[in-house]
Formats: sequence, structure tokens, C-alpha cells
Amino acid sequence: MEHVSLLAADLPYSWRDESITTFGTHHKTATAADGCDSVHTLVLTQEIPVAQQPALARLGARLYPNPAGQAVRLQVATTAPHTLVLRDTQGRTVLVTRLSGSLHYDLGTASLVPGLYTVELRNAEGFAYSRLVRQ
Repeated sequence: MEHVSLLAADLPYSWRDESITTFGTHHKTATAADGCDSVHTLVLTQEIPVAQQPALARLGARLYPNPAGQAVRLQVATTAPHTLVLRDTQGRTVLVTRLSGSLHYDLGTASLVPGLYTVELRNAEGFAYSRLVRQ
């Protein structure tokens, strides 16, 4: 299974001799010389341009330090429930956690491969994004 995240302007996307024009899950069956079939799957997700992403501050939240080493701290404005989703540059979800009851959360990043990640924070007021650099 391949995961690819693109901007809308990057469509169409060329995959296995096909021109993909929509976001979503796509399948292609290939037949090998020996007659065996194999199914290939592409999950194509739309990336929101950084300039259009509402910053975490919109929800009264802060993520630090950034760049991160072994851990980061998420500070939120309310103890109400939040959902935090962390995605790698391929758009793959590497962490989903539900937070509630505190204003500060320490999140371990030691298991993350160094690189760039997208942080999505959701609560009853809406959602916001940020970038996280794992050193």
C-alpha cells in the first residue's frame, strides 16, 4: 500500500501508468508473466497548504520545543477533550491520542524518525494544524 499526500494543484498524479485525478483510495490489479494477479493500492490524500492551515494558536494551543528531541509539550487553553493526530510527510498517521483533563501534555517523540510531521489538533471549537520537526 502506498500513501501519498499532495496539494490539489498537483493533480493529476501519475501512478502505475494511470493518471489519477481524485483523492481517495485507488486499486490496480496487475497480472504477472506467470499469470498471478496482484492488487496494488494507493491512498491519495489532499494536503492543505501551510499558508491556509489554521495555526494551533487559533485553539489557544502551543507545541514546544520545536524542533523536538525526545519529547514535546502540548499546552492547551482548556481541559475539554482534544484529539491530536500526528502525520509523517507521506500523510501516514503515526500517532492518534485523545487528551482530556489537563492543560499540559508531554508527548514522547523518541520513536519518531527524524523529519517533518504535521500536527492536527481537534476539539469542539474546531481544528488547527502545525508543523513539528523531529531532530
